[in-house]
Amino acid sequence: MNNLLTKKNVFFLGLGGVIILAVMGIVMSMNSCYQNRLCHNFFVSSYTRTFIFCLFLPLPLFLLSLITYKMKDEVFTAWIKFVIWFVPLSMIAILLTPVDDGGSWSIPLKGPVALLTTVLFFTISLIIICWKHFALRKK
Repeated sequence: MNNLLTKKNVFFLGLGGVIILAVMGIVMSMNSCYQNRLCHNFFVSSYTRTFIFCLFLPLPLFLLSLITYKMKDEVFTAWIKFVIWFVPLSMIAILLTPVDDGGSWSIPLKGPVALLTTVLFFTISLIIICWKHFALRKK
């Protein structure tokens, strides 16, 4: 396993993403942001919204890293092998999904795609973690 993908590093990566998402959510919800044209324009831009949608994944990453932190290294290793390929593919899916639908075409929007990838990530991760944890307990 890569030396960068330790339990501690994954935990802090998820925590950092959650903190950034929380701060952006607080700033966006402040009435003063909507009165300030520069602040409002920043959060309305499609690039910022795409970044915010990509930040949906660190929340389950943080929660799941908490779950695996005290478990055996084999459980963490099995889960991180899934994370290594799923998270980049999710980010690409979110980045490539259009912000607005194409009119009469039913093209998925970034929000539902981000939510779907987050739910899939959390669900599959829990299955992998539980499966590996209980498989190791049987030994």
